[in-house]
Amino acid sequence: MANRSRSESVAWKATVLLATLCSAAARKLQQGPGVPVSSHRHHPRRTDAHGANLCSRDAVFKIEDHDVGREQRGWMGAEDFLAIAKSMNETAQPFVRVHIDGVPCAVQGCCSASMLIRPGFDSDSDVLSHDLSWYTGFLARLPWQPQTILEGGANMGVATLALAHMYPMAQIVVVEPEPGNCRLLEINTMTFPNVHVECSGLWDKDASLGMVEPADGRDWGWMTEEVEEGTPGSLQAVSVQSLLRKYNLASFDYIKLDIEGSEWQLFRQDDNLEWLDGVKLMSLEVHHGTNTLPGDEDHMEAMLRSRGYDMSRHGEYDVWASQYLHPFLRHKQMAPQPI
Repeated sequence: MANRSRSESVAWKATVLLATLCSAAARKLQQGPGVPVSSHRHHPRRTDAHGANLCSRDAVFKIEDHDVGREQRGWMGAEDFLAIAKSMNETAQPFVRVHIDGVPCAVQGCCSASMLIRPGFDSDSDVLSHDLSWYTGFLARLPWQPQTILEGGANMGVATLALAHMYPMAQIVVVEPEPGNCRLLEINTMTFPNVHVECSGLWDKDASLGMVEPADGRDWGWMTEEVEEGTPGSLQAVSVQSLLRKYNLASFDYIKLDIEGSEWQLFRQDDNLEWLDGVKLMSLEVHHGTNTLPGDEDHMEAMLRSRGYDMSRHGEYDVWASQYLHPFLRHKQMAPQPI
């Protein structure tokens, strides 16, 4: 082997050092907001046929400072976690921190994270105990990674948490109109510099929106409706176009919507859909019969198909993909039972 010159040797050492630092930084990003990760809980990287990362185990949970017997402290499955979280006294302890192990993430496949929830009989524990693969499982099939993401109806940030771990280099804009949910969303995403929170409602134009309380009184079902400007308690809507301008983005690659019937408003006017031009993938939780006008459902499907999207059903979502991505999503997933 030929001897390297002094300058070549220095350059080589610098390259090795840079690669080491980049690897360490990537691992740091995956581990989530300040949660120590035990190496024995991590599985080796596992990929599907397209090289996409998969998390190879079900999530487990641990509640900090909960008021149950010591024998129940520690990691638990979704069913036990749900029972304990709902039994807690929300007036004595309005927020608890939950550690989650088994979050889908980049490079390693699985990693750990933590977030605050509101204990007691609220929807937070239900949303968190939801299988994370219902939010993200179909994404692991794709030989593609979005660089820009819009999530409408982010609630307290469970799906946001998974997306931020899976795509640590993507710019993620999340929108949540209900003030209590959005405050918790801000807290739960504050350690992710690539996540931008908008405490507002997603609409097709500039408008004032009022909040409509969910029929079951739980925080996962708040809806919005257009009201007159200046109505007490109203908030200013944001449109996809205004978000693109605000964050200086050409388009959103991936859009996830769970906005309790407001999806019909977004797609109703054909002359107000230029934001779709750069979208490659959308997952929509469609609320049939909620805030619909006659013909809304047929119009949305015909409009999306005319733009080259194909749809497959994955869990709770209608996933609309570009012609390039759709072949990877043809196998349908079983829809989960309602919670």
